[in-house]
Amino acid sequence: MAEYQQSSQLNLWLFQSPKQLQEVRIFANTKAGKFLTENHAKDEPQKPPVEHFACGYSQQQRDKDFDMAESTLLETSPNGHAYLNPEEETTLISFYIDKLPALIGPSAQVHRLRRDLKVTATAALLTRRFFLSNSVMMFDPKCVMVAAAFLAAKVEDVTADVRYLEQGTEALQAPVAAQDIISYELQLLSGCHFDLLCFHPFKPLSALTEDLRTYLKSDKGKNLVHVSHGDGSPTSNNEGNSSSRLLSSNDLRPIYETARTLLEKVVLSDVPLLYSPAQVALASLMVAQEQVLAASSTLPNAAPQIDFLGYLNQRFDDQMLQNNAQPNETVATMAETLRQICDMLRTFQHTPATDMGALKTIHKKLKKVRWWGKESKKSKKKEGDTIDGEVKAKKQKIA
Repeated sequence: MAEYQQSSQLNLWLFQSPKQLQEVRIFANTKAGKFLTENHAKDEPQKPPVEHFACGYSQQQRDKDFDMAESTLLETSPNGHAYLNPEEETTLISFYIDKLPALIGPSAQVHRLRRDLKVTATAALLTRRFFLSNSVMMFDPKCVMVAAAFLAAKVEDVTADVRYLEQGTEALQAPVAAQDIISYELQLLSGCHFDLLCFHPFKPLSALTEDLRTYLKSDKGKNLVHVSHGDGSPTSNNEGNSSSRLLSSNDLRPIYETARTLLEKVVLSDVPLLYSPAQVALASLMVAQEQVLAASSTLPNAAPQIDFLGYLNQRFDDQMLQNNAQPNETVATMAETLRQICDMLRTFQHTPATDMGALKTIHKKLKKVRWWGKESKKSKKKEGDTIDGEVKAKKQKIA
């Protein structure tokens, strides 16, 4: 089994901050604008190159080998149409990624595309990796998204027939031909630098929940959990307190299920590009606990209240010492990281409805400046001219 510590996800595709993600998106947008401008008036324009400069970007920034001097945004095309800006591109990409659960996954509209949630998560992550180095003005985001679903099923060893994916896009009223799916899969591979293995927070979530269930019953860990009864009075999980009760096996189930539901949204976002799966899983438990406690505060058997930072400090104390790290300092660093992730995860509790008006505006802008689609129209026109010429020639011969 592949280890996360040696994976390309950690070493090449994990970014230090949202600011870094924005930097590579600006660079991708700039390169697309320059390409479109340079090829605007050419009779035989070049095909757009598939970029993958985002791969290893964080490491290159640390080594000062990455040049961002070219990142001067071009706002308009030579014919006066406005290019999409990085924010508009990100909005469009997120819109298509949000369609993935209906295309492939546990709730796919086409029954034969029902797969584990990890396939959906892998497809979303591959799509986001691709568009960190490439622009929606150069590559059709809908085709990339469907190709990512096709590729993700292979990566997770649960292959899906391309014909069913074609049916799935028709069910979504956004048809993509099987030929286009296969064609875009090759470009997706290149844009992801052929780094296909993806790690997700679902397994760490299960592992952490199971470890909590065991550790919080131990002598060392039982003081880290408190149960709030219907009257709101907290009691520790301590046998010396007659009003308390021991943690049962089902006490963590509501927190786990809430965290799992939260992660279904999180894996479609930028969060997996910024934090490790284990960090995201632990933060999801912390946010889930807040939600469950708020909902169950008046119930007879309220959800347990767990000191997660205390759990980190105690549970991994020995391991930190073996790595020559000071436990308090390490936990403090982890606590700050978890706080940042929790802040991001709380935004998923009240996700605003998609602004269809804004999306329509972005689509209209894209239609005027996009590269993809034009080549097929030109080829169809040439094909039509050829057919018309042959018909005219035959008529002349008959005459």
